[in-house]
Amino acid sequence: MPREESNDPRVPGTLPPYLSVSQITTWLACPRKYRFRYVDKREPESRSGNLAFGSAVHSAIEWWHNERIAGRVPELANALRIFRADWTAQVTDPLLDLEERTPEELQAVGEALVTLFVERFANDPPPTVAEQRFEVVLRDPATGNLLPVPLVGVLDAVEDGLCWELKTAARKNHISDYSLQLAAYSYAVRETTGVRPRIRVVQLVKTKVPKIEVEETMLSDREEAWFAEVAAEVYDAITRGAFPPNPSWMCPRCEYRGACRGAMAMRAAA
Repeated sequence: MPREESNDPRVPGTLPPYLSVSQITTWLACPRKYRFRYVDKREPESRSGNLAFGSAVHSAIEWWHNERIAGRVPELANALRIFRADWTAQVTDPLLDLEERTPEELQAVGEALVTLFVERFANDPPPTVAEQRFEVVLRDPATGNLLPVPLVGVLDAVEDGLCWELKTAARKNHISDYSLQLAAYSYAVRETTGVRPRIRVVQLVKTKVPKIEVEETMLSDREEAWFAEVAAEVYDAITRGAFPPNPSWMCPRCEYRGACRGAMAMRAAA
């Protein structure tokens, strides 16, 4: 008789084959959401309009970077055409939650942000590569032991001694709000190249008058070690099947809200 498939993370074959910053931050925000997304692979009940918007902006900027890397001089009009095509495809999803904003309004904001980005960096040297994937070993700083899975991710763009992180946001955030993610990228680049990079954070801010904010930072040994400790603790929790809900301000727009409340109701009835 064939063995039934199991969603128990302690069963061989159900543990993640790697860790990513998204997995780690999802578990930290809500372990139950992590389980629904990465263990149960449950279909979402809605889809974040913010993520879809960010994806469309990223597509246009990635194209612009790649054109310049290839030695061409890309026109802004074509970058905007890439954004519009991607955004048009995104808004056909009936599950998309735009949070009371219209597709047309967000398209105008996106076009303004892509324009700001191109104007800000048009005269700078192009990066060496856009959307660079990495895979590095993770070491538990408390024990020195290697985790059984690597850290995997993608850097928005990389040039000599510098990596880029592009953010779309409703308001300007302090650079420290991204410290865990930036420490992960610093760790990955240093493990790969032996050199700790500068990190350029570009925030494309969706305020009434869209704006661009650019900051650069360099992470320390301590911050990289903190990320590695967090990653090791999260992985340990995943292997133990620790997925409690974390009620917070994020719940009302969570893509698994119905499933989560249903699970709570079933536990109460039992």
